[in-house]
Parts: sequence; structure tokens; C-alpha cells
Amino acid sequence: FFSSQNVWKSDIMSARAPISGDDEFRSSFGKADSDASFGYLTVKINLETNKFYCSKYASNENGDNEAMFKNMLSECQEKEHTYFIIRDPTNQNGKFGQSNGDNNDSENKDNDNDEEASKSKTALNLYILIHFAPDLSPVKQRMMYASSRPSLKAFLGQSAFSEDYHCSEIAELSLQKIIDARTLHHKIDFRSDAEIEKAEAAMESVATSAKSQVMKSLPIDIKESAMTGINNYKSEACKCVFLTLTKGTQGIEGEEKKVDKISEIQGLLNETDPKYILFWYTKSKQDGSVEEEEKDQKGNKRIFGYYCPDKADRKLRFTYSTCKANVIEYCNNIGLEFYSKVEVSSINEFNTEYMDYHIFPVKDKKETFAMPKAPKTRRKSKTKKRKKLNLDDL
Repeated sequence: FFSSQNVWKSDIMSARAPISGDDEFRSSFGKADSDASFGYLTVKINLETNKFYCSKYASNENGDNEAMFKNMLSECQEKEHTYFIIRDPTNQNGKFGQSNGDNNDSENKDNDNDEEASKSKTALNLYILIHFAPDLSPVKQRMMYASSRPSLKAFLGQSAFSEDYHCSEIAELSLQKIIDARTLHHKIDFRSDAEIEKAEAAMESVATSAKSQVMKSLPIDIKESAMTGINNYKSEACKCVFLTLTKGTQGIEGEEKKVDKISEIQGLLNETDPKYILFWYTKSKQDGSVEEEEKDQKGNKRIFGYYCPDKADRKLRFTYSTCKANVIEYCNNIGLEFYSKVEVSSINEFNTEYMDYHIFPVKDKKETFAMPKAPKTRRKSKTKKRKKLNLDDL
């Protein structure tokens, strides 16, 4: 009679039991000890029976390590984990160091009591367990293979393995990568503590740049109407141009507007249609900026406006956002430079106050104060010395 609690415990124990293999797999690994031409073993896990099995025993008779690793790469699949077992390439007595493995084995058998011979025999039998773990593999498979490496080494003999090598990309599976990972000389830092702290402080203070674009811009097709409108705007023949995307395709259409005031442009907008607006703008009022900034802010300025109302369709807003960089790039390529770029998300924001604030940002003046002078040193007062009293006559 077993209680439900005992059954539950037995299920947990069986679930945690290590994965094992069969005698055929163990004999294949034992064959590699006496095989001087041994190349590698390909090991996989049968997820249905939860057992290790050897899918391939490969030889390297010619000693061509590059060809051997190419064969290993051909067995790697994009979404499938695989174990490879090779001799330790950093071991001088191994297959990658010397090719006379049979001679070493015979010498070791004749000199069992010799310490150096026993060490070389042990060194010959050192292996590396390579785990090829692609990132796109299923989660269950990743967890199974990652947690089964200790069980695999325990089944074949823990002392036979020197170290594990983990790689997730095919480019990382090479002899040179494995040797570099096992070699420590290029990892030793010979700098002093002060030099290390100085370098770390410099790295923390430098802003890191993105290696790739977070969002790629969509390709666009500049229509004839858009080209004409942009060229007229560049030559100052037109004061305002509306650029819109055609539905279904990333084509840019242009429409010239005979308006030059912000209030007039505001009257042509609605709450559902985004658009790019090329217009001229003059600062409406003085705000007490620095004199040099005031000189730069005077006059009529070319402005690139991106009007994207919040009530517009979500996909439409996304398309306009990703195509904006291409529109600006086209304008720059034809020699059209903008003084500033402004983004507006509501009709009510399209006014002179909003434009003044975003196109001509106000910089606070730094008020400087004169340092107080140090107090003057007091001169010693010239006091007359008192005459000494003569008490002899008293």
C-alpha cells in the first residue's frame, strides 16, 4: 500500500534522475582512448527516452583539423542542440599536439609504474565537451541540454574531461576559438589598480553609441509633385509645401500652399491626417536671449514640420514616423537644409507660442557675481608707551 504522498515523492525523484546512456555509447567513447586517429563524437539526447546516444563516430586519419571542424559544422542545425566530444587541443600529448598516440600507448603499458608515463597517459585521455546551443532552439530542448552536461560527463567519466566549451553560433565553433578560450595569456591584465580604475571611470563617463538602428526607415518613392514642390520651396518660389504618403505604398505626394502664416497653416490641418510640412517661420517676439543667439534667430527660417495627430490611425502614424528620416535625407541630398525641425501632435499646438519655444529654445543666462574682496589687514595702532614710574623718591 502506497500513499499519494509517497507516489508524489517518487515522481519527483524520477523527474530529477540524471539522464544516462547505453553500453554501445560507452564503448564508442572507450574506443577513442586507443584510437590515435580519433576525430570527434557527435552526441545527442533522445527526448522521448531521455537517453544519450552517439549519432556519429568520426575519424581524423589525415590530421586535417580544418576539415574535421567543417564536418562538425555540417552537422549543426539552426534550431537543434548538439554535443561534440574532441580531444583537448591545448594538451601537448593529445591528438592535436602529437600524432604518435599509438607509440605513447605502448610506452605507457610497458612503464605502468613510471609517474611520467602515467601522467602522459592521463593527458592523452583528456577531452573537451562542446555544447552547440543555438538561440532559436525550443525552450524545452535548451533546458534539457543545458542541465544534462554534468550527467553526460558523469556517465562517461568525470576525470576524462578537462573543460566544457559552449557556443551559440556556427562562427564560434572552430579550433582557434577553442584554443583562445583555453589560453589564459591574452586574458591576464598587467595594469596596476590605479590604471584599471582610471580606465573604468573613463568607460563609464563615455556615452555608448548604438551599433545598429533601433528602427529601420522604410523605403519611399518621391513622386513628381513632391519633387516640384520641394524644389520650389528651396528656390523660395513657394512658402509652404504639404507632403503626404499615398495609401498602400510609401509614395510621397506634394502640394504647394499659398500660405505663409502659422494661423493659416493651422486652418488647413485636421485631426486624422498626418503630413510633413515645409514652411518658413520668423520669431514672433524677443525673449531676452543672448545677443549672439538673437543675431542667429533673426530673419525667416526654413522649418521641417512633422504633424502627427494623436487621433490618426496607429498604422498610419507608424508609417509616417519610419519614413520621416528618408524625406529629410532626400531634402539634404538636393542641398536643402533646415534651420530646425519640429514635431506637433495636436492642431492646438500649431501656434506661434509653441513654435517660438521649440524652434528657438531659450537658454538661461548665467549670472556672474564679483568675488568679494578680502578684508584689509588692520594696522597696529600707534599707542604711546607709558612712562615708568620712579618710586625711589617715595
